Amino acid sequence: MTNLDQGPINFQAACKDSLFAHLKYFGKDNGPNSLPRRAYIFMSCLTMVLVLIGDLNVVNDIVSNLFLATYALVNYACFDASFARSPGWRPQFPYYNMWLSLFGAALCVVIMFVLSVWKTLLIAGLFALTMLYMHRRGLEVNWGDTSQAHAYRNALVGLSKITNHADHVKNYRPQILLMTGNPASRPALVDFANSITKGDSLLISAHVVPYPQCERIFSLVRNLEVQMTDWMKAMKVRAFYQPLANEDLRRGMQNLLQISGLGKLRPNILFCGWKEDWAAKGRDGIDDVDNYVGILSLYSP
Repeated sequence: MTNLDQGPINFQAACKDSLFAHLKYFGKDNGPNSLPRRAYIFMSCLTMVLVLIGDLNVVNDIVSNLFLATYALVNYACFDASFARSPGWRPQFPYYNMWLSLFGAALCVVIMFVLSVWKTLLIAGLFALTMLYMHRRGLEVNWGDTSQAHAYRNALVGLSKITNHADHVKNYRPQILLMTGNPASRPALVDFANSITKGDSLLISAHVVPYPQCERIFSLVRNLEVQMTDWMKAMKVRAFYQPLANEDLRRGMQNLLQISGLGKLRPNILFCGWKEDWAAKGRDGIDDVDNYVGILSLYSP
Protein backbone atom coordinates (compact mmCIF):
# COMPACT_ATOMS: atom_id res chain seq x y z
CA MET A 1 0.00 0.00 0.00
CA THR A 2 2.92 2.35 0.69
CA ASN A 3 4.26 1.70 -2.81
CA LEU A 4 0.89 2.72 -4.26
CA ASP A 5 0.38 5.76 -2.01
CA GLN A 6 3.44 7.90 -1.19
CA GLY A 7 6.01 5.79 -3.02
CA PRO A 8 5.29 7.17 -6.55
CA ILE A 9 5.33 10.77 -5.30
CA ASN A 10 8.72 10.35 -3.61
CA PHE A 11 10.05 8.44 -6.62
CA GLN A 12 8.92 11.21 -8.98
CA ALA A 13 10.58 13.86 -6.79
CA ALA A 14 13.87 11.94 -6.87
CA CYS A 15 13.66 11.65 -10.66
CA LYS A 16 12.88 15.36 -11.01
CA ASP A 17 16.00 16.25 -9.04
CA SER A 18 18.02 14.08 -11.47
CA LEU A 19 19.41 12.00 -8.64
CA PHE A 20 19.55 9.05 -11.02
CA ALA A 21 20.52 9.98 -14.55
CA HIS A 22 18.66 7.18 -16.35
CA LEU A 23 15.34 7.61 -14.51
CA LYS A 24 14.38 11.12 -15.66
CA TYR A 25 11.56 9.55 -17.69
CA PHE A 26 9.60 8.90 -14.49
CA GLY A 27 9.88 12.49 -13.24
CA LYS A 28 7.35 13.92 -15.72
CA ASP A 29 4.11 15.48 -14.40
CA ASN A 30 0.71 14.66 -15.86
CA GLY A 31 -2.50 16.61 -15.63
CA PRO A 32 -3.31 19.85 -13.81
CA ASN A 33 -2.46 18.30 -10.41
CA SER A 34 0.99 17.10 -11.55
CA LEU A 35 0.10 13.45 -11.02
CA PRO A 36 3.10 11.10 -11.27
CA ARG A 37 1.39 8.68 -13.68
CA ARG A 38 4.58 7.11 -14.95
CA ALA A 39 5.82 6.65 -11.40
CA TYR A 40 2.45 5.11 -10.44
CA ILE A 41 2.70 2.59 -13.28
CA PHE A 42 6.29 1.69 -12.38
CA MET A 43 5.56 1.27 -8.66
CA SER A 44 2.39 -0.73 -9.43
CA CYS A 45 4.38 -3.15 -11.58
CA LEU A 46 7.02 -3.45 -8.85
CA THR A 47 4.34 -4.15 -6.22
CA MET A 48 2.75 -6.81 -8.43
CA VAL A 49 6.11 -8.56 -8.79
CA LEU A 50 6.49 -8.69 -5.02
CA VAL A 51 2.91 -9.94 -4.56
CA LEU A 52 3.41 -12.68 -7.16
CA ILE A 53 6.09 -14.22 -4.95
CA GLY A 54 3.21 -15.63 -2.92
CA ASP A 55 5.10 -15.68 0.38
CA LEU A 56 5.68 -12.30 2.01
CA ASN A 57 7.90 -13.89 4.65
CA VAL A 58 10.59 -14.10 1.96
CA VAL A 59 10.86 -10.32 1.71
CA ASN A 60 9.57 -9.49 5.19
CA ASP A 61 13.01 -8.99 6.76
CA ILE A 62 14.27 -6.85 3.90
CA VAL A 63 11.14 -4.65 3.89
CA SER A 64 11.26 -4.28 7.68
CA ASN A 65 14.95 -3.40 7.59
CA LEU A 66 14.34 -0.85 4.82
CA PHE A 67 11.70 0.88 6.92
CA LEU A 68 13.97 0.80 9.98
CA ALA A 69 16.82 2.24 7.91
CA THR A 70 14.53 5.06 6.79
CA TYR A 71 13.48 5.78 10.38
CA ALA A 72 17.13 5.69 11.48
CA LEU A 73 18.10 8.23 8.81
CA VAL A 74 15.18 10.54 9.67
CA ASN A 75 16.06 10.45 13.38
CA TYR A 76 19.73 11.05 12.67
CA ALA A 77 18.85 13.92 10.31
CA CYS A 78 16.89 15.58 13.13
CA PHE A 79 19.83 15.14 15.50
CA ASP A 80 22.35 16.41 12.95
CA ALA A 81 20.30 19.52 12.15
CA SER A 82 20.02 20.33 15.87
CA PHE A 83 23.71 19.64 16.51
CA ALA A 84 24.72 21.93 13.64
CA ARG A 85 22.50 24.67 15.13
CA SER A 86 21.08 25.47 11.75
CA PRO A 87 18.78 28.52 12.01
CA GLY A 88 16.45 27.00 9.41
CA TRP A 89 15.76 24.01 11.65
CA ARG A 90 13.09 24.93 14.19
CA PRO A 91 11.23 21.75 15.23
CA GLN A 92 7.76 22.26 16.66
CA PHE A 93 7.34 18.75 18.07
CA PRO A 94 5.65 18.79 21.52
CA TYR A 95 8.32 16.49 22.97
CA TYR A 96 11.66 16.77 21.18
CA ASN A 97 15.25 16.31 22.23
CA MET A 98 18.21 15.97 19.88
CA TRP A 99 19.77 13.22 21.99
CA LEU A 100 16.51 11.29 21.95
CA SER A 101 16.61 11.43 18.14
CA LEU A 102 20.15 10.05 18.19
CA PHE A 103 19.04 7.30 20.56
CA GLY A 104 16.12 6.47 18.24
CA ALA A 105 18.48 6.22 15.26
CA ALA A 106 20.83 3.92 17.16
CA LEU A 107 17.88 1.80 18.36
CA CYS A 108 16.65 1.33 14.78
CA VAL A 109 20.11 0.16 13.71
CA VAL A 110 20.29 -2.30 16.63
CA ILE A 111 16.89 -3.75 15.74
CA MET A 112 18.00 -4.14 12.13
CA PHE A 113 20.95 -6.26 13.22
CA VAL A 114 18.70 -8.28 15.54
CA LEU A 115 16.34 -9.11 12.65
CA SER A 116 19.07 -10.11 10.20
CA VAL A 117 22.75 -9.31 10.21
CA TRP A 118 23.53 -10.08 6.57
CA LYS A 119 20.45 -8.27 5.27
CA THR A 120 21.35 -5.22 7.35
CA LEU A 121 24.86 -5.25 5.89
CA LEU A 122 23.35 -5.63 2.41
CA ILE A 123 21.10 -2.61 2.91
CA ALA A 124 23.99 -0.58 4.35
CA GLY A 125 26.05 -1.50 1.30
CA LEU A 126 23.25 -0.40 -1.05
CA PHE A 127 22.92 2.90 0.81
CA ALA A 128 26.69 3.45 0.63
CA LEU A 129 26.77 2.69 -3.10
CA THR A 130 23.88 5.09 -3.69
CA MET A 131 25.64 7.88 -1.78
CA LEU A 132 28.90 7.19 -3.64
CA TYR A 133 27.06 7.31 -6.97
CA MET A 134 25.45 10.68 -6.19
CA HIS A 135 28.76 12.04 -4.89
CA ARG A 136 30.58 10.96 -8.05
CA ARG A 137 27.91 12.56 -10.23
CA GLY A 138 28.63 15.94 -8.68
CA LEU A 139 25.04 17.16 -8.66
CA GLU A 140 24.67 20.95 -8.82
CA VAL A 141 21.68 20.87 -6.46
CA ASN A 142 21.49 22.94 -3.29
CA TRP A 143 19.11 21.46 -0.72
CA GLY A 144 20.43 23.53 2.17
CA ASP A 145 21.71 20.40 3.89
CA THR A 146 23.33 20.42 7.31
CA SER A 147 26.83 19.99 5.85
CA GLN A 148 26.76 23.70 5.01
CA ALA A 149 25.68 24.54 8.56
CA HIS A 150 28.50 22.37 9.95
CA ALA A 151 31.05 24.00 7.63
CA TYR A 152 29.96 27.50 8.64
CA ARG A 153 29.97 26.72 12.36
CA ASN A 154 33.36 24.97 12.19
CA ALA A 155 34.84 27.90 10.27
CA LEU A 156 33.44 30.40 12.80
CA VAL A 157 34.66 28.43 15.82
CA GLY A 158 38.07 27.81 14.24
CA LEU A 159 38.54 31.47 13.34
CA SER A 160 37.63 32.50 16.89
CA LYS A 161 40.18 30.04 18.30
CA ILE A 162 43.11 31.18 16.16
CA THR A 163 42.22 34.84 16.74
CA ASN A 164 42.52 34.37 20.51
CA HIS A 165 45.94 32.68 20.28
CA ALA A 166 49.27 34.43 19.82
CA ASP A 167 51.13 33.85 16.57
CA HIS A 168 54.18 31.59 16.46
CA VAL A 169 56.88 31.52 13.82
CA LYS A 170 56.40 27.77 13.31
CA ASN A 171 52.83 28.36 12.18
CA TYR A 172 53.61 31.17 9.76
CA ARG A 173 51.72 31.03 6.46
CA PRO A 174 51.95 33.42 3.51
CA GLN A 175 48.60 35.20 3.33
CA ILE A 176 48.54 37.05 0.04
CA LEU A 177 46.60 40.09 -1.13
CA LEU A 178 47.01 39.77 -4.88
CA MET A 179 46.56 42.85 -7.07
CA THR A 180 44.99 41.32 -10.12
CA GLY A 181 42.33 43.74 -11.22
CA ASN A 182 40.02 41.45 -13.15
CA PRO A 183 41.58 38.03 -12.38
CA ALA A 184 40.29 36.57 -15.65
CA SER A 185 42.54 39.03 -17.50
CA ARG A 186 45.65 37.87 -15.57
CA PRO A 187 45.31 34.07 -15.22
CA ALA A 188 49.08 33.54 -15.15
CA LEU A 189 49.50 35.87 -12.16
CA VAL A 190 46.61 34.18 -10.34
CA ASP A 191 48.04 30.74 -11.07
CA PHE A 192 51.50 31.79 -9.83
CA ALA A 193 50.11 33.09 -6.53
CA ASN A 194 47.96 29.98 -6.17
CA SER A 195 51.04 27.79 -6.61
CA ILE A 196 52.52 29.55 -3.55
CA THR A 197 49.51 29.20 -1.25
CA LYS A 198 48.39 25.81 -2.69
CA GLY A 199 45.04 26.19 -0.97
CA ASP A 200 46.74 25.91 2.46
CA SER A 201 46.83 29.63 3.20
CA LEU A 202 44.83 32.74 2.40
CA LEU A 203 44.78 34.16 -1.11
CA ILE A 204 42.66 37.23 -1.91
CA SER A 205 42.33 38.56 -5.44
CA ALA A 206 41.94 42.34 -5.12
CA HIS A 207 40.15 44.32 -7.82
CA VAL A 208 39.72 48.09 -7.68
CA VAL A 209 36.78 48.80 -9.99
CA PRO A 210 37.37 52.28 -11.54
CA TYR A 211 33.85 53.54 -11.00
CA PRO A 212 32.34 56.15 -8.64
CA GLN A 213 30.45 54.81 -5.66
CA CYS A 214 26.71 54.91 -6.27
CA GLU A 215 23.69 52.64 -5.95
CA ARG A 216 24.31 51.09 -9.35
CA ILE A 217 27.91 50.12 -8.61
CA PHE A 218 26.95 47.95 -5.65
CA SER A 219 24.88 45.73 -7.93
CA LEU A 220 27.77 45.61 -10.41
CA VAL A 221 30.25 44.65 -7.70
CA ARG A 222 27.98 41.85 -6.46
CA ASN A 223 27.62 40.50 -9.99
CA LEU A 224 31.39 40.66 -10.48
CA GLU A 225 31.92 38.75 -7.25
CA VAL A 226 29.60 35.95 -8.37
CA GLN A 227 31.16 35.73 -11.84
CA MET A 228 34.77 35.80 -10.66
CA THR A 229 34.07 33.27 -7.90
CA ASP A 230 32.64 30.92 -10.53
CA TRP A 231 35.67 31.57 -12.75
CA MET A 232 38.09 30.71 -9.94
CA LYS A 233 36.14 27.55 -9.19
CA ALA A 234 36.33 26.54 -12.86
CA MET A 235 40.08 27.26 -12.88
CA LYS A 236 40.50 25.27 -9.63
CA VAL A 237 42.01 28.26 -7.87
CA ARG A 238 41.49 28.34 -4.11
CA ALA A 239 41.15 32.06 -3.58
CA PHE A 240 38.68 34.76 -2.60
CA TYR A 241 37.70 37.60 -4.89
CA GLN A 242 37.52 41.05 -3.26
CA PRO A 243 36.21 43.87 -5.49
CA LEU A 244 35.98 47.48 -4.39
CA ALA A 245 34.66 50.49 -6.32
CA ASN A 246 36.86 53.58 -6.36
CA GLU A 247 37.86 55.98 -9.11
CA ASP A 248 41.35 56.38 -7.62
CA LEU A 249 43.52 53.25 -7.73
CA ARG A 250 45.75 54.18 -4.80
CA ARG A 251 42.83 55.07 -2.52
CA GLY A 252 41.08 51.88 -3.56
CA MET A 253 44.11 49.83 -2.57
CA GLN A 254 44.33 51.72 0.73
CA ASN A 255 40.77 50.68 1.47
CA LEU A 256 41.40 47.08 0.42
CA LEU A 257 44.47 46.84 2.65
CA GLN A 258 42.35 47.96 5.60
CA ILE A 259 39.25 45.85 5.06
CA SER A 260 40.59 42.62 3.53
CA GLY A 261 40.47 39.55 5.74
CA LEU A 262 38.89 38.72 9.08
CA GLY A 263 40.57 38.13 12.42
CA LYS A 264 43.89 36.32 11.95
CA LEU A 265 42.96 35.59 8.34
CA ARG A 266 44.42 38.85 7.09
CA PRO A 267 46.97 39.37 4.32
CA ASN A 268 50.60 39.66 5.37
CA ILE A 269 51.96 39.92 1.81
CA LEU A 270 51.06 42.42 -0.91
CA PHE A 271 51.57 40.70 -4.25
CA CYS A 272 51.39 42.50 -7.60
CA GLY A 273 52.57 42.00 -11.14
CA TRP A 274 55.71 43.64 -12.46
CA LYS A 275 55.04 46.80 -14.44
CA GLU A 276 56.80 46.50 -17.80
CA ASP A 277 55.55 49.55 -19.66
CA TRP A 278 57.46 52.10 -17.59
CA ALA A 279 58.49 54.24 -20.56
CA ALA A 280 55.77 53.24 -23.03
CA LYS A 281 53.54 56.25 -22.33
CA GLY A 282 56.32 58.71 -21.73
CA ARG A 283 55.32 61.71 -19.66
CA ASP A 284 51.65 60.76 -19.97
CA GLY A 285 52.33 57.66 -17.87
CA ILE A 286 53.89 59.50 -14.92
CA ASP A 287 50.65 59.27 -12.92
CA ASP A 288 50.47 55.49 -13.48
CA VAL A 289 54.06 55.06 -12.32
CA ASP A 290 53.40 57.27 -9.30
CA ASN A 291 50.34 55.20 -8.36
CA TYR A 292 52.27 51.94 -8.80
CA VAL A 293 55.18 53.04 -6.58
CA GLY A 294 52.77 54.62 -4.11
CA ILE A 295 50.83 51.38 -3.72
CA LEU A 296 54.05 49.45 -3.07
CA SER A 297 54.94 51.89 -0.28
CA LEU A 298 51.50 51.59 1.34
CA TYR A 299 51.92 48.18 2.90
CA SER A 300 54.14 47.58 5.91
CA PRO A 301 52.87 44.58 7.95
